[in-house]
Amino acid sequence: MYKRLFIFLLFFILSCTKRNMVELKEKNVEELFKTGLKLMNESKYERAIKYFNKIVNEYPHSGYLIKSQFLLAECYFQKKDYEKAKLEYEFYMKTFPYAEDYENAFYKSLICNLKLFKKSQRISILEELKENFLAFKKSYPEGQFSKEIQSYVNTIDSLIAKNFFDIAFLYYKNGELNPAKIYFEYVINNFPNTSFKFHSLYYLAEISYKNNEREKVENYLKEIIKEGKDNLKLKAQKLLTKWKK
Repeated sequence: MYKRLFIFLLFFILSCTKRNMVELKEKNVEELFKTGLKLMNESKYERAIKYFNKIVNEYPHSGYLIKSQFLLAECYFQKKDYEKAKLEYEFYMKTFPYAEDYENAFYKSLICNLKLFKKSQRISILEELKENFLAFKKSYPEGQFSKEIQSYVNTIDSLIAKNFFDIAFLYYKNGELNPAKIYFEYVINNFPNTSFKFHSLYYLAEISYKNNEREKVENYLKEIIKEGKDNLKLKAQKLLTKWKK
């Protein structure tokens, strides 16, 4: 009987000790989280990162883990360290696919990719990035970032259009008018909402003039005059007046 009582008391003491240790540990994590959050709100991102990193690495079973991982990515994003932010957002999305900040993390990871690849000359990378933005738009058509997404898609379109326009202009500069024409037409047909459409129309007008296709010349220039920007409109008007004489 006494033996069983002793075992019961020992078990009770150990249980209480374990519970107290867990509560103490959770309290410590709470303090770490509050400190990290305070530093982040004060824009002291480098210091905040240390606190959130500590929670993620040393307290993986804490109730503050998921939020700390997201805020860790946010700190890097606010620091404009888009490479590290991208990695942390992607880890968050992969590890916690049903977390409350998933949409936000998805959106910010796309922005990171755009920042990292904005100066890229590889059309395939930009096209893949555009597909990812469109996938986000499809997944969250009424989401909190729905208005911004189309703006970023337009930005990517402009970057892709510039690549094709540069190829067309290189052919044009070297006197290879047929391939230049193909690329200028590709820009017009596939990126009609970018400024490169009207620049392409301008060079197509010049190519058509050299090929003695006067009707096309007039159509191209009139479209620029009707919808293009002021400086290009003026150039188009001068050419139209000159070639009509």
